[in-house]
Amino acid sequence: MKDEGYKSIDIRRHGLSAYKRYKQWWYFEGLDSDEQIYYVFLVMKAFPTSYVSIKVLDYHNNQRWAEDYFTSFHAKPGNQTDIYAKGKWGSLKFFGSAETQWDIHVETKEVKADIIQKPLVPIHRNRLYTKKINYFITQFIKNEMSGNLAINNSKMLNIKGFGYSEHNWGIQPSHSTTHWLHFWAQNIAGIVMDCRYDTGLAHNYNFFWFNDNGFYLPAPSNFHYDPENPMKPFMIESPDLKIKAVPITSHFTRKKIWPILNIDYQEILLYVKGWVYYRGNEISIDGIGKIDHNFNKW
Repeated sequence: MKDEGYKSIDIRRHGLSAYKRYKQWWYFEGLDSDEQIYYVFLVMKAFPTSYVSIKVLDYHNNQRWAEDYFTSFHAKPGNQTDIYAKGKWGSLKFFGSAETQWDIHVETKEVKADIIQKPLVPIHRNRLYTKKINYFITQFIKNEMSGNLAINNSKMLNIKGFGYSEHNWGIQPSHSTTHWLHFWAQNIAGIVMDCRYDTGLAHNYNFFWFNDNGFYLPAPSNFHYDPENPMKPFMIESPDLKIKAVPITSHFTRKKIWPILNIDYQEILLYVKGWVYYRGNEISIDGIGKIDHNFNKW
């Protein structure tokens, strides 16, 4: 499918230092609500170094494995995802396309995974284009996920459930703060984003997939979230949306490369329950999602 491989854009019109703000990442996420296993696998190209992140959460037993490495990886251009990273830490590979499936292979000292994801809904696209920003978003918000996962040399576990994937790229501002929720349920999936950039520019959208149709809400949503109390339940609201978020588990990460990079990243897995109102119909929401709260200098 178009835009799955490595993407380049003309950065010259966005300032002399725009090359420092060019970023690109591929991201796969999965949830087995029966086994209560959740994972995130990420590769990101950025200045001055690229990055690999591997996270697995067993929220039934309240155990978490997180591995983050500054390391290079290879990403081929074209109409399919073809990513490969290898180092002393282990290896990671993403390969495939939306027309068939994505094969995900991860092997480190702590985590081994062979997983397949297939999209259940069409791609969602979004973009922000200003004098200093040129940022593309491509997301598959509800995938079918299955495969095998082993943690800390344990027996391979068969997992299946929902998946999510994205490929985003472009020139971002040097500073941003973001609240970003996505969730899965049997009848509906959605993304709710509230982002603020150092220019004072807001980037907001609410996108949902229900009954074989995608739709936006016109008004931005307000996150009643307190970073000082990440395990406290909170509301996400707009005139046509009301979601109560009840955290299951929370994890905070800070990445620093002085003086260029300083990222605070709060990741919360949570239950979501509420409703969204669209074209005269109230659609119930009862599922599991994740919120990212980022405060970035990058």
